[in-house]
Amino acid sequence: MVSETIIGDNGNVIDTFTALYSPDLQAVLARRYDEGTSAQSEVGFETIKPLRE
Repeated sequence: MVSETIIGDNGNVIDTFTALYSPDLQAVLARRYDEGTSAQSEVGFETIKPLRE
């Protein structure tokens, strides 16, 4: 798991999530979002493709 924070040009936080990373595949398999409460949501990827071949 890798924590990520995306910050805009003006310094505001746009998004914060935990990336569920697979070292064997060298790819992020899903993102886990903390809803600011005890709730959290996960978004998984169905297909993983290389950026270039």
